[in-house]
Amino acid sequence: MPIPKIIHQIWIGPNPRPAKLMATFRDKHPDFEYILWTEEEIVRRGFKLENQAAYDSMEQWCGKADILRWEILYRYGGIYQDADSVCLEPFDDILLSTHAFAGYGNEVAREGLVAVGTMGFPAGHPLCKAAMNYIKKSSIYFAHPNLLVWATTGPGLLTDLLMTGK
Repeated sequence: MPIPKIIHQIWIGPNPRPAKLMATFRDKHPDFEYILWTEEEIVRRGFKLENQAAYDSMEQWCGKADILRWEILYRYGGIYQDADSVCLEPFDDILLSTHAFAGYGNEVAREGLVAVGTMGFPAGHPLCKAAMNYIKKSSIYFAHPNLLVWATTGPGLLTDLLMTGK
């Protein structure tokens, strides 16, 4: 199943969003649906999180965005792109015809991690569901709310799931 032509970006919380950077993805992909997920958009769409308790208990906005991105990609499919990135070239059909994709992390900053800032999946992908299930079963948010988000809901989670070989 191909990855649908939808670009998802998330901006939640009180800080102003990097609108010029975000617009580069919409502008380079005129034939894609573009969804900017804000608190208002979540309400407008009636989007209900399976992991609402984890979302509510997460103190860091980037952790909330991680939880939200897994569920958005599972339900809608498409491409998730971090808001603080710039699009230089459009995504092509070859990439969209893959089963899934993600960008590899920075080898200097955190060796061996697969990043979650650029990911693409068809709706219902089992890797997204596995991430959602891990978050649902984990009590990490309640017991250790100040753990580094990248290790619990972001690249650390994705890399751990990929390493299972499933």
